[in-house]
Amino acid sequence: SAVKGTGSTTRGWSCCKNSCSWSNKAPVNSPVISCDARDNLGVNPARRDGCDSGGGSFACSDLSPWAKSNDLAYGFAGVNLVASNETAWCCSCYSLTFTSGSVNGKKMIVQVVNTGNDLGDDQFDLAIPGGGQGAMRGCSTQFGGPAIWGAEYGGIAHRDECDAFPEPLKAGCYWRFDWFRNADNPTVNWEKVSCPQDLSYVSGCRRNDDPTPGQSTSKPVPSPTSSAPLASGTVQQGGQCGGRNYRGPTVCVAGTVCTFYNEDTYYCLPDPASTRSTPVTTKPTPVPTIAQPWDQCGAGQGFTGPSRCKDSTCRSFDQW
Repeated sequence: SAVKGTGSTTRGWSCCKNSCSWSNKAPVNSPVISCDARDNLGVNPARRDGCDSGGGSFACSDLSPWAKSNDLAYGFAGVNLVASNETAWCCSCYSLTFTSGSVNGKKMIVQVVNTGNDLGDDQFDLAIPGGGQGAMRGCSTQFGGPAIWGAEYGGIAHRDECDAFPEPLKAGCYWRFDWFRNADNPTVNWEKVSCPQDLSYVSGCRRNDDPTPGQSTSKPVPSPTSSAPLASGTVQQGGQCGGRNYRGPTVCVAGTVCTFYNEDTYYCLPDPASTRSTPVTTKPTPVPTIAQPWDQCGAGQGFTGPSRCKDSTCRSFDQW
C-alpha cells in the first residue's frame, strides 16, 4: 500500500453514495455513513445509490470539511493512488500538505470515503459542497434546484452562491472560500497517517488495521442536529461571521473575508487575496489576524495589519 508521494487535487460534491459506503469494501468496523434524500442518517449499506434509477442512498452532509486551526483542516476525499487499491485506501487517512496556490503550506487530513475511477494518478478529489456535482447531477436529484449548483466540474464561483444551498451544505461550501481561500486544484505532498478520531467518528468507519489506542473500534453513531436558520444581513469589517454555535449572518462586506480565529469564532477581516472574485492561483503574502506580544497592532500611519492582540493589550508608542 502506498504511504507517501506527490499528487494533485480536485474538488467535487456529487451527492451520490460513496463507494466506501458499501459493505465488504475493506477490513473496517463499518462502512462509511450514507443518508436518505432528506440527509437523515441510518440508511442500510445495501441500499441502491441515489444517483441510480430507483436508488435512495446519498452522501451525508456530515462529510463536509471543517477548519481545525488557521493552518489545519479535516475532511474527506475520493482517491486514485497508483501503488494502492480500494481495499487498502477505503477509510484510510492521508495528510496533505498543499504545495501551490493560495493554500500553499497549509495542511489538511482527509479520510478516504470514495474511489475515483475517473481520477488521474495519485489524485485526491476533495469532498467540498458546491465544488461541482458532476455528470450524474446527484445533488439536483437529492435536493432539487439544478440552477444553484454551478458548473458540473468546479461548481460555483463565489461565496455568496453558497447562501442558496440547503442548510446542511452551507458550512462546507463557505469553508472553501474561507479556510481554503478558493484554491483551484492545488498540488500536494501526501502521506498516509493514523486517522484522527474526529474523522472516523463522523464517517462511522475505522479500519481494523488502524485502531484507536485504548478505545473500542465499534461504530460511533453521529447524532443529526436541527439547526436554527441563519440570520440574514451583511457583517461589517471586524464583526463575527461564523463559528461552531454562531447563527448570525455570514456574508462579509466587500473587501473582507470570513476568517478563522478559533472553532467558535470567525471574523470579517481584510481580504488581501480578493478571493470573492477571480480564484487565486499564486501564493499570497500571509496577513496575520492576531498580533503576538511586541508585534505592531495598529494606530500607526499607513499600518493595515492586525489590531487585536494575543494575551496582551495594544498600546500607543508613537505616531507610527
